[in-house]
Amino acid sequence: LLLPGDCHGILPENTVLPARCNCGAIATSDEEFMDHAFRCDMFTGFTHTHRHNEVYQNAIVPVVRSYGIDATVEPTFYKAHYANGKAQRPDVTFRIQPQLAIDVTIVFPAITVGVAAAVAAKEKIEKHREAVQAIGHQFEPFALEIQGHMSESAIRVV
Repeated sequence: LLLPGDCHGILPENTVLPARCNCGAIATSDEEFMDHAFRCDMFTGFTHTHRHNEVYQNAIVPVVRSYGIDATVEPTFYKAHYANGKAQRPDVTFRIQPQLAIDVTIVFPAITVGVAAAVAAKEKIEKHREAVQAIGHQFEPFALEIQGHMSESAIRVV
């Protein structure tokens, strides 16, 4: 979803191996470096939350809007419908018929590709679907694995 030119800050630049993270970990190979950079927020100022927000705010929403579909980022109109009373919300609601809310999650893959995305999608359904459906909207989780696999629900959204 992010183009190479859009990835500034995701990984430390001009790194020479072995590389030491601010947390004290040392990466001695490219594989260790990439794995640690995506798992540890101390390696770069580009935290996992920032990467998550980049996906929906600067990739998904602009593409959807380029097709003339309005989108509400971080909608608050579901707030009263969460059974646990916590202030929660999905990431985006698309103004289509019926309206569609998504919540993005980016997870590390399990041994079998797709398993982690499927589990994360199920967790998002349990968290958001009831509140979203309470006002007549649909909900789909948008679960991605860091190496590119998309959950079936994310594919449906696309």
